[in-house]
Amino acid sequence: MFATIGGLLLPIPLFLAGFSLLSLLSGIIIPAIVAALLGIFVLSKLTVPGTDQVSEEEDEKTSAEEEEKKAEDRLNEEMQRELLEFDRRLLGEVSEWSVGEVGSWLLQIGFEDLVVEFARNEIDGQTLITLGKEELRDDLGVTSLPRRRKLSEQIDALKARSH
Repeated sequence: MFATIGGLLLPIPLFLAGFSLLSLLSGIIIPAIVAALLGIFVLSKLTVPGTDQVSEEEDEKTSAEEEEKKAEDRLNEEMQRELLEFDRRLLGEVSEWSVGEVGSWLLQIGFEDLVVEFARNEIDGQTLITLGKEELRDDLGVTSLPRRRKLSEQIDALKARSH
């Protein structure tokens, strides 16, 4: 059963059909309007089959991107663990490094131009971890302040690892 109010066709439950017009106007109309509007809202949220295909494709794409990102993160973490393990095996105790191992370390951190000078001055691991900025500048020829700071930071990191 339906009632027309202001040009709107609104559903009226069957159990209300026997009520008088006065009771409909006093307490039933407003809930009926609310129910009708709620029904319209719910219907507007329903989708026709096939119309949400784009949304499903976007969801699949987003899901695939998230999985790819997670796989990349796992690979990066694994590579970092392997590099740390490699460093531990390769480097050993810094104070026990030979002049050649110090040279290899200089190559690894991008100071290949200093390998010959460090070897000429017989800088081994024990000597390396005692070098100060002044010695780097005056005795080993690292005259560029930014490079000297960077090398000093790398040496400090070695000291921290060896203790």
